[in-house]
This record gives sequence, structure tokens and C-alpha cells, in this order.
Amino acid sequence: MSEENKVVEQIQEQPENPVKKDVNVNKEEPEVKTFTQEEVNRLIEKRLAKEKQKALKEKEEAEKLAQMNAEEKNRYELEKQKKELEERIAEYTKKELRQESINILTEKGYSVQTAKQLAEFLNYKDAESCKGSIDTMDKILKSCIEVEVNNKLRATNSVAPKIGSNNGGNITWEQVIKDPKLLSKYKQQQKKK
Repeated sequence: MSEENKVVEQIQEQPENPVKKDVNVNKEEPEVKTFTQEEVNRLIEKRLAKEKQKALKEKEEAEKLAQMNAEEKNRYELEKQKKELEERIAEYTKKELRQESINILTEKGYSVQTAKQLAEFLNYKDAESCKGSIDTMDKILKSCIEVEVNNKLRATNSVAPKIGSNNGGNITWEQVIKDPKLLSKYKQQQKKK
């Protein structure tokens, strides 16, 4: 009867719905990054230096405010708010100019992806300088494309027509410069001639 008691005890100990304890059977363990003591020390020193600098600035500003009378404090706060507002306006203007430059570049025939990449290199000081940098970049890129297309055509012993020439409905050199995807069709067209 003792064997029956053992079996009954084992059955009672087991839950009715046994749950697998090894949940991460097929999951890979996340890679854990370890740091040397030297790396940890550098990170801590860097963080402490940053916090000390922040505390020092706050302390200097508090001392500055303590030395001012009410009128000077108001003037200082107004200047501080004005500076923050100017920074926000400049940031907003930059975002607006960036979006507008992407629109202009897509209108000039660049893909949205390419326009976004090119927009990273533009001058967003004001609308005029942004427009000027767009025009300059566009001229440079078209010039580079023209040089590359000419090099490829020379490599295939093809002769490029003059820009703007009319080939009776065929693809023109100007079209290839505006849309480099037409180069293969242009080459086929030149082989047929």
C-alpha cells in the first residue's frame, strides 16, 4: 500500500494543466554586452562631467538672478524667452524650407527618396539661400550625369546627339539627361541607326 500512497502523492503534486517550464525553447538568448572596468569608469566620468556642467550653469544662472533687481530679472527673462522663441522659429522655418525643397526637387524630376537625401545638404538659412543651393545642386548633378552618360556612350562607341536636337519622336539626349533611366532605350535607339 505504500507504493499506492506514493503514486497518489505524485499525482496530487502535479497540476491538472502542466505548463512547460522551459518557455525559451526555440528563442535565442539576447546577446549581453559586457563592459570592462575601464569602459564603465569612462562612461561614469563622462556622465558626471555632463551633470557637473549642467549644475554649474544652473548655479551661475541662479546667482545671476539673485544679484538682479526685479526690473533686471524681468528683462533677463524676456531676453531668455525671446531667444528660445527665435530658436523655435528658426527650427520651424528649417523644417518648412526642407519640405518645400523636397517638393521642388521632385518637381525637377528627382525621386522622393533622392530628394530627401539631397535635402540633407541644402542651406536653410532663409528661403533665398535655400533656393540658391537647390539650383546649384541641380546644376552640379545634371552636369555629373551628363559627364557619366557621355563616358558610357564613348565606352560603347556611340555618339551622343547635341542637346535639344529633334530626332523625329525618338529619345533625345536632353531627355536622357533629365531622366537617366532612358539611357538604355537611347542606346538601343542608337544601335538601330
